[in-house]
Amino acid sequence: NFYYILQKKLTVPKIVTMNSFKSVKLQTNLKLCVSRYELLIKKKTEQSQRARKDISDLLKAGRYERARIKVEHVIREDYITEAMEILQQYCDLLLARAGLIETMAYCEEGLLECVNTIIWTTPRVQHDIQEMVEVEKQLGKKFGKAFLEQAHANRTNTVNEKVVHRLGVTPPSPVLIERYLEEIARNYGLSYQMDSKVMLAETIPEPISDKLAQTLHNDSSTQTTQSGGAMFQTPPPPGPPTPPKSSDTADAGTGTNNGDDELDDLMDRFNALKKQ
Repeated sequence: NFYYILQKKLTVPKIVTMNSFKSVKLQTNLKLCVSRYELLIKKKTEQSQRARKDISDLLKAGRYERARIKVEHVIREDYITEAMEILQQYCDLLLARAGLIETMAYCEEGLLECVNTIIWTTPRVQHDIQEMVEVEKQLGKKFGKAFLEQAHANRTNTVNEKVVHRLGVTPPSPVLIERYLEEIARNYGLSYQMDSKVMLAETIPEPISDKLAQTLHNDSSTQTTQSGGAMFQTPPPPGPPTPPKSSDTADAGTGTNNGDDELDDLMDRFNALKKQ
């Protein structure tokens, strides 16, 4: 009996780790996320097409204030759609590197932006993509609670800046709304005169981070160089010419560049919708 008791005490019990990282679970939920993002993007694209037609009807009826309110919602939905497209690509990337992630002791630099962006966006998209919660949970188990907390707070500024802006709460600028209305009117064969007061008064940049503003400025410069700046060049409306900008206005032109860059992104989507 003594030897039996001693042997039983020395036996190491089998430890079941319920909170360990499970690569299979991560991959399964990533696949579901990719599928759900695809469905949501398609749904929002179709809704955007219908909303643009409604806006053109409002412009035709002369209900400009109502059209401005509605186009602001359209821009917001386009922002969300663009963010979802980026997140879908990140989920695909994590899925392709799931085997590599399983062997990692820490998150390598090549995956930092991808992983941090997915964790940061989960609370903001989980009502549409519930599988993101499980993806976030598995990444937290793999890289630790401290990593999860810093990703939620974006302390290392590694979350994709475009996603941060697209999912932000800052409303689109009046200039962006006016130019968007003009482009919708043009594509539906309508005449729309932009608000000259808004176009002249808008010299203050939107309240976004300095780093993001620089990124948008660089992107806008690159697009202007490649396309020759012809996307939004329209014949001037009849009437007195627009007075030239002062040096102060030119110095404050970063905000206009930001608006142009945002409009470029949205109009690329608008042109894609027209081809469908």
